[in-house]
Amino acid sequence: MTRRTTTTTTTAAPTCPDPTPLFVVAPLVPASGAPSLSVFTTGGPAPIGQTVDAICAGRATFIIKYDSGVELCQGINNFPPVSELITLTCQNSGDWSVAAVDNFLSPGPAAGPVTVPSKILCQTTPIASPTPVICTAQVPL
Repeated sequence: MTRRTTTTTTTAAPTCPDPTPLFVVAPLVPASGAPSLSVFTTGGPAPIGQTVDAICAGRATFIIKYDSGVELCQGINNFPPVSELITLTCQNSGDWSVAAVDNFLSPGPAAGPVTVPSKILCQTTPIASPTPVICTAQVPL
């Protein structure tokens, strides 16, 4: 008599980690007011396909450094009154893809992975500043 043994392996579906560490807020720019950052997440692992919105509020700009090395500057006031909204989507790879619109450096929508902490910067936009000032990160990315 031969005995058969069957082994079943269960693989957990990939998830994305809490995206909060991807963000950093620049210090106050004199006479511009401090920006505030809101990341709407549960704080735990996210299932594939879940989206997370982030708002940089208070006459603000998002500067994003993608894993590819491309840097994007969004200051389109797409969240009233003068704030910025970006969306992160959990990908099959377990990484967050960040969608934003560059209206300064290389205009147009963009999306791509950001996996390194502190590569999404929320900073105050000095009033009536030229583009190079608006899109210059106030902290190293």
